[in-house]
Amino acid sequence: MGDAASTGAGAEAAAAALAGATAGAAAEAAGAEEAAVGNAAGELEAAAACDAFRVERGVDVLVLMCAFDDPAAHGAFRRQLALTAAPGSAATALLPGLVEALGPGLGGLKPVQVGAMGPLAFDQGDAKGSRKKVLPIMLEYLSREGVAK
Repeated sequence: MGDAASTGAGAEAAAAALAGATAGAAAEAAGAEEAAVGNAAGELEAAAACDAFRVERGVDVLVLMCAFDDPAAHGAFRRQLALTAAPGSAATALLPGLVEALGPGLGGLKPVQVGAMGPLAFDQGDAKGSRKKVLPIMLEYLSREGVAK
């Protein structure tokens, strides 16, 4: 599998994949993450579902956005963001910088423990931060010289 963000065209392809797959990924992963709550086997299933989704669509990095009404916060609307890449792949090196780039545009990212997603799962400070905010930030980050090879 090639590095989807290796050129400007690759960055555009990555953006198109994100824009087209975000809704489906969020729906699939939200269901997978619901199954994972409090269940170690479910947590592994959620991570495996994300990996399978990423591989099936031929993307190096999966950015997953979930939106929900949180019953623990009296039904307040919340958004979470998670990132994943193939373990040991060159794409994993993009993740820390991508998280740093996304944080300010999403009102800050607060790490949450979501089992197998571990340190790359976050609560968004701004629940209005949708893919319409995420995509331009990702494109700008990936187009920086030296970021995507």
